[in-house]
Amino acid sequence: MDEKFNTILSIALIPQIVELIVEKEKIDDIAAISEFYSSKTYEMLAKEETKVWHYSPLTIYSMWQYEKETGELVFPEEWVMSKELSFIIFCIEEYKNQKGMTGKDVITLFNKYSVCEYIKDFYEALHTTGTKYIVNDIDLYIELCQSV
Repeated sequence: MDEKFNTILSIALIPQIVELIVEKEKIDDIAAISEFYSSKTYEMLAKEETKVWHYSPLTIYSMWQYEKETGELVFPEEWVMSKELSFIIFCIEEYKNQKGMTGKDVITLFNKYSVCEYIKDFYEALHTTGTKYIVNDIDLYIELCQSV
């Protein structure tokens, strides 16, 4: 095992993860150490090539907690965000970039005219189109809402 990697684990990451387990699970430190070192999460963290050590201690704790509850080891990339939610975020970012607006201004506008709900309701049609079409469609929807 690489000495720098071992240092990262033993000095920076594992103590913080164990402290989170103690704090959030309300167990003593020896039990927390035992539970963490017995987990699949630790097993993956200890393998440098998995890059689990790139995650924050809180994220690794969340992985451990999920494993404890379900018996499954799930990586953050696998945590499921609905395709609709992911697409709404994509649309907000695209609208922001194409219009030169801030995220706060876009969400204020979208909330005023229920654009997020519109995107979610018409996800099946919208997600198959290009970004310029999506932004144009949102503009048309907002104009329609303003005229009512």
